[in-house]
Amino acid sequence: MTEPDLRREDLLTLLRRQSNRLGDRPFMTFADGAAMSFRQFERRVAGFRAWLTEAGARPGDRVALLLKNSLFYPVAWFGVATAGAVAAPMNSRLGEARRDHRPEAPPLS
Repeated sequence: MTEPDLRREDLLTLLRRQSNRLGDRPFMTFADGAAMSFRQFERRVAGFRAWLTEAGARPGDRVALLLKNSLFYPVAWFGVATAGAVAAPMNSRLGEARRDHRPEAPPLS
C-alpha cells in the first residue's frame, strides 16, 4: 500500500481518512477523563462546519472562537478551518467590555 503524500492533502481529507482508518480509537483525552474517538471527532467537526456554512460563513471569513479549554475547542477550530474560514481565538477570560470589541480588518496591501 502506498502512503499518501501528506504535503498535498488538505485538512478535511486527512481528517476523513484518519476517521475511516482509526475509527473508535481515542483521538484525544482531557485530564478530567472526557474523551473523543477519531470517528466522533470527525462527525462533530462535520456538524460544526455545516452549521457555520448554514450561518453564512464563507472561505476567508474570520470566525471568532470564544471558548474555554474543552473538547469542543478543537472541534470548533477544525470546523472553521475545514470550512475554509480563519479561526480568530479570543481569550475567554477577557472582561465583557473587551470581548465586545470587534477589531477591524487590517488593510490589504
